[in-house]
Amino acid sequence: MARKPRIHIPGGLYHVILKSTNRELVYARGIIGYLASELGTASLKEVAQVFNRDQSTLSKLVLKIKEGLKETEEHENRVHKIISNLTE
Repeated sequence: MARKPRIHIPGGLYHVILKSTNRELVYARGIIGYLASELGTASLKEVAQVFNRDQSTLSKLVLKIKEGLKETEEHENRVHKIISNLTE
């Protein structure tokens, strides 16, 4: 049975810490790492610390996300839609 994500609420902001190797959650961590690096909001090291993961693991995952963006237009559109929603 998979563990449920733990939710922390420091200063009224919601932070979800995903502690799982479930593929969907791994993909979500990769997207968060990619967005943080693209938007300049946090370094990969900081994101890895939040998720209690190794920086090199997250870095490899972010590279896979970047490669996926080049391969499929649907994937690219989803990520860019997320970015535009965050920057509005």
